[in-house]
Amino acid sequence: MVKPYIDLKVKLRATIEAKRIARTGIEEAEKKLNKLIQLRKELKSKKKDTSRIDVTIEVLGDEIDKIEEAKANSQHGCPIDGGVGFGSGGGAGTDSG
Repeated sequence: MVKPYIDLKVKLRATIEAKRIARTGIEEAEKKLNKLIQLRKELKSKKKDTSRIDVTIEVLGDEIDKIEEAKANSQHGCPIDGGVGFGSGGGAGTDSG
């Protein structure tokens, strides 16, 4: 019964760590991602638990993809996750377009 709680706690901490790393910039995040992948390989070869690193790698990879997609969309004037493109007058909620 205790194990799911521990797994959830590990997952939460790994997710927070990955999001923090992603905010440092895309180059730094990619370097850290590569280091984490190498560390996971080393730990797996020693038969160590890699669950936290696995979650961090997964979330960090997703965050890097989001950053790259947002950057590409902003360069081409496409909408960015819930936002509006450049030059469009739309808004959400109480925004007056």
